[in-house]
Amino acid sequence: MSITILDIHSVVYGAHKGNPIYKCGFPISGVAKVFGIINGLLNRDDFALCFDGDSIIKKRIIS
Repeated sequence: MSITILDIHSVVYGAHKGNPIYKCGFPISGVAKVFGIINGLLNRDDFALCFDGDSIIKKRIIS
């Protein structure tokens, strides 16, 4: 069994720097990318979303 871990910070940063899209002056490309990936993963039972915080757990999970 495998699990897909989606690092939200990396996806948002990469989407905004790679193809910035603005709507009413706000950058939306990162959020659109995250929702697109989540939409593709909804048919799977084994994915997790990771967000940065005070103590970064995702580094321990990935390694």
